[in-house]
Amino acid sequence: MASSEILSPSQSPAKKQRWEGTLQPQSSSEETQDPRSKIEYYTYDEDVEDDSDGTHEMTDKEYEEYKRQIEESNGFDVTHFPHSFALGEIAPLFSFAFDEVAEDLKSHSQMALQQYNAQKNMILEFVKVIKSNRHGVFHYL
Repeated sequence: MASSEILSPSQSPAKKQRWEGTLQPQSSSEETQDPRSKIEYYTYDEDVEDDSDGTHEMTDKEYEEYKRQIEESNGFDVTHFPHSFALGEIAPLFSFAFDEVAEDLKSHSQMALQQYNAQKNMILEFVKVIKSNRHGVFHYL
């Protein structure tokens, strides 16, 4: 195959299919206009220490908005706070179109649905992963 015939990853039909319908991180303009957020723009206090990559610990104002979204949606619909971090923060997972992540999400969703069906005497069926959140804690040994 000639180098001109090689498809880049973004041109791959399989990748396009996996990415179809996948949530993407918000652009800066979308972030400031997110209807779920009651904060017009996330401003940062000067006394907040920035990390080397330009992120900072979540400000009180950001945390209040984050907490409101968690409570109102039971943790299912939370805005991405791209410039800040918090220990154990729940945030959208944008990379679930990758094979290994997609398979894990699918199998975990199916197990959760089976358990829910058994507990609630329901007959719900898994179709596809539409969106996913992540929750993580980093540690060093």
